[in-house]
Amino acid sequence: MERNLYSTIALLEFYLKKRSKQFIFASSMSVYGNLRKKVNENDPTNPISFYGLSKLSSEKYIKMFSNKKINYTILRFFNVYGQGQILNNLKQGMIRIFLTQIFRNNNLIVKGSLKRFRDFIHIEDVNKIIFKVMENKNCINQIFNVGYGRKYFISDVLNLIKKESKKKFLIKVKNGTPNDQFGIFSDSKKLFKAISFKARISLKKGIEKYINSIR
Repeated sequence: MERNLYSTIALLEFYLKKRSKQFIFASSMSVYGNLRKKVNENDPTNPISFYGLSKLSSEKYIKMFSNKKINYTILRFFNVYGQGQILNNLKQGMIRIFLTQIFRNNNLIVKGSLKRFRDFIHIEDVNKIIFKVMENKNCINQIFNVGYGRKYFISDVLNLIKKESKKKFLIKVKNGTPNDQFGIFSDSKKLFKAISFKARISLKKGIEKYINSIR
């Protein structure tokens, strides 16, 4: 609540004070909850974690503040990954968590089924998307999913990591993290149409870039 909701309200007040042009909010796929399908912006939002709840609450405050002439854009990020994510954080970023364990211990503990699925989007494309959203009239007072719209099973991700890292490691599957989404991926057609952009970096290429940056 302090990190997400309270800080968002403080930034909204700062926006009004400085008379800024656009408020771009980093929301999350977690607002959808456990829908287990490809989701678009019109799908129901039923978060199953406090993190997702705080993000959805922030979105609602932003919409309320829009009555005070705030131009907002809400970006619901799916699994963002890539170079620049510092290793040694085992609480955030699925691919980062995997690589941290592999390069530190040569083994891997996966919390949850390998049949879970996600939509991974590389940081380089995310940066381009954010810049294209800035001061774009098509993006004012809109909510967008930010993902590739590609469904990757965790087992597929691990196979790619094994191939690109050329490291041998043991995989041990344990019980999943409480309130973790089983599976979700993004319908981002609305975003790509609004900003005339097509994301380009494949998961294979993205993992290769990430691994090369930490060797």
